[in-house]
Amino acid sequence: MNRRAFTLIELMITISIMVLLASMSIPAFRGMMENANLSQGGQLVASQINLARQIASARNCNVEVRLIQLPAVNTDIRYRALQLWAVTGGKLAPVTRLAPLPTGIIIADDRQRSPIFERIADTDTMPVGGQTGDCAYAMLQVTPSGRVSPAMDMNQMFFTVIPERAVDRGDFPNYVIVQIQPDTGTELIYRP
Repeated sequence: MNRRAFTLIELMITISIMVLLASMSIPAFRGMMENANLSQGGQLVASQINLARQIASARNCNVEVRLIQLPAVNTDIRYRALQLWAVTGGKLAPVTRLAPLPTGIIIADDRQRSPIFERIADTDTMPVGGQTGDCAYAMLQVTPSGRVSPAMDMNQMFFTVIPERAVDRGDFPNYVIVQIQPDTGTELIYRP
């Protein structure tokens, strides 16, 4: 009787080829996940600005868009979350939950990539659930008419959303720009 089976050498070669293919695909998969997180982060920033405009119009009050600095595990404190606060009757109240950006994605705070920070950097601090101590935040306001405060030129009204690992390297090959129209509060997204 003639039996057909794998030899140990054939099995070892097959496993080696599978390991080699898996090790070559991990960097591509990591890049693909970073791209997806970056797109999601840019969409989150744009949607929060859009939501602020809608709430301001519906409630006839100013709405603060707060960009909140949060620490991450083994990394620096960066702008990693957003939250909307309504200004009604001289009082502030949160109208949305804290909206964190995807893991590894931040809003660049350098003035070259996000010139809006020249006017809104480090407004104040606020308590954030789960954090020890208060977290710094930067803020801009959207009025019921859609105007954005503080007023500035269109060419300065944008944020750049980047992968955090790009900050240390100094290069930004992949990013999302979220620009805000100062008179209407509408947002535009640019992606290279």
